[in-house]
Amino acid sequence: MGAPIQEKWIYKNRNKLKVDISAGQGGTFDYEAGKIKRAPKFFQKCGIEWLWRLAKEPKRIKRMMALPAFLIKIVFSKDKTKGNFE
Repeated sequence: MGAPIQEKWIYKNRNKLKVDISAGQGGTFDYEAGKIKRAPKFFQKCGIEWLWRLAKEPKRIKRMMALPAFLIKIVFSKDKTKGNFE
């Protein structure tokens, strides 16, 4: 699904999931399946593997720019317990 779609799906379906914690996995399964290669070690060690993926797939820019907006919405949400960000 990709971010922020997967996060919104998790939030909408949180009561049906019947779990205490849930997390989107991003490209984890693509790496594990051998569909895409990981970034060079330098990018991994610096925590900027996302930048490598963006360079390899520029079409992701719009989706990736949605992440900071999503985070800001959560941080400045008035109701911290419900995550009022639909």
